[in-house]
Amino acid sequence: MPKYNNRKYKLGIFKVEETEKLKKFVEKNGGKNWKRASYHVGTRDAKQCRERWCNHLMPGVNKSRFTPEEDNLVTSLVLSGSMGWYAIAERVGNGRTANSIKTIGIDA
Repeated sequence: MPKYNNRKYKLGIFKVEETEKLKKFVEKNGGKNWKRASYHVGTRDAKQCRERWCNHLMPGVNKSRFTPEEDNLVTSLVLSGSMGWYAIAERVGNGRTANSIKTIGIDA
C-alpha cells in the first residue's frame, strides 16, 4: 500500500506557507538533510522537499523559456542517447535543472 494513502503528506502544489517553511529550513540548515526538512515543513515528505528546492527554489535555477540555442543543444544531446538528464543539464548550464531538461517535451 502506498505511503500516501494515510494522507500524512500532501500531494500537489506547495502552499505559500510550506514554501516559506522550506526556504527558512534550508537557509538555517543547508540543503542536505531532506528528512529533517520534511519534519520541519510537516506536510511534505523528504523527496518532495528536495525536488521543490532543487528544481524551483534554489538560487540560480533558471525557470525562463529555453532559448532556441538551448533547445537545439538539448535536442541533439537527447537524440544522441549518450547522456542522462543530469549530464545534459550540466552541459547546457545556465541554471537549467535535470527536471527542466526532462520535461521540455523532446521525445527520444
